[in-house]
Amino acid sequence: MEKKIPNPNGKKGNEDHQNFIIELFIKLSKKYKLADTEVSINIDNKKKRFVDVAGLDEEGNPVELHQVGRTNKDGSPVIRERRAITDIEKATKLKVIFHALMLILVVTIGFWIYQNL
Repeated sequence: MEKKIPNPNGKKGNEDHQNFIIELFIKLSKKYKLADTEVSINIDNKKKRFVDVAGLDEEGNPVELHQVGRTNKDGSPVIRERRAITDIEKATKLKVIFHALMLILVVTIGFWIYQNL
């Protein structure tokens, strides 16, 4: 029996996740001189976290942080995302803007249906 791979794309996320990251990157590239994806944030001497997309200042320091992820049924980020957001906010003193992946999918599908009626 072949083992199912839950996420063959690894930490990059599925195609919808990657596409939304590209959209955020484009928006931040217009807003700031620099933007990047999968930005490494040093939490302490031993630990790093990665934020999905960041707007950067002229020296390459993060000034705006975005994380895209899954949510619980109540709409809150899953525990993995909450822990990452907490660590990143403590380390950078910046607020992480969280984008709920499932909500993005619902809005995208709804818009597609509306346009194709």
